[in-house]
Amino acid sequence: MHETDEGWQAAYTVTVDRARVDLDVVGWFLTTQAYWGRWRTRSHIERQVQDAWRVVAIHHLGTGAMVGFARAVSDGISMGYLADVFVLAEHRGRGLGRLLVRTMVDDGPGATLRWLLHTADAHGLYAGHGFSAPDSTLLERPRPGPEAEPTARVAPDFAVRTAAAADAGELLTLQRAAFVSEAQVYADPLLPPLTQSLADLVADLASMTFVKAVVAGRIVGTARARDEAGTRHISRLAVAPDQQGRGIGTALVAALEAGAGPEVTAFALFTGADSAANLSLYRHLGYREVRRQALPGGPGLVHLEKRRGPAGSLPQG
Repeated sequence: MHETDEGWQAAYTVTVDRARVDLDVVGWFLTTQAYWGRWRTRSHIERQVQDAWRVVAIHHLGTGAMVGFARAVSDGISMGYLADVFVLAEHRGRGLGRLLVRTMVDDGPGATLRWLLHTADAHGLYAGHGFSAPDSTLLERPRPGPEAEPTARVAPDFAVRTAAAADAGELLTLQRAAFVSEAQVYADPLLPPLTQSLADLVADLASMTFVKAVVAGRIVGTARARDEAGTRHISRLAVAPDQQGRGIGTALVAALEAGAGPEVTAFALFTGADSAANLSLYRHLGYREVRRQALPGGPGLVHLEKRRGPAGSLPQG
């Protein structure tokens, strides 16, 4: 049973005590699970936590484990920057993301500051705390150099576009390359994405919504969707092996979600039960497991869904 936003006290405690921050959890999440800032080392993260103006941590009362975190940089007078907000996947859906933001931004010394942040997928969460797109007076200088964040290492002409029938051959080649690792996980070279014919893919292009990620004229990612009874079903997310870990998968899913018509009220997708990276990504994007489907001779499938609306998903950069 999930606690409501008002009932989190029954299972969790929130603190701004820096000494109670579990650096092992923060380091693990930010270097392996977050879509932002994976270039940072453990020493970088320890320094950021130590030098933060304020930190917020959430612990589970039953286990004592830290399950949520946020930090802020501020002059303490006029401006604050909110960063590294996360809730561990198994504790999401309980209002803990809102609790982190409220404690940092709305309560205590942060209540009178002007706040800034970056996010790729949690606009609804932050809108509930007064955040909105900036006006034309705000400028940003991106981080330079080889340590730029993974999403910044994508070529400047990176774009997500609608795929067309003329892309079929390249899409099929990409799909097969991307799903080789899945075949290795399941010891099954006959996974449907690997055996689909060009004719079948052309037929899918005619009946489904396809998006493609393009870098320097090369298709480096793709995903597709079909709408049925108010739900957009997203499938076959594929990113070229040499382009993974750069936020391309997140951008493709976001494009399919944003492009859905007003009649769509939910998004759904599935992946293999042993596909840990896929499950981590989808949960990070706000999807929740709704059921498991058994398959003969294998671990089966995990079906996940996300309701469309202002709640959004939790993590941000």
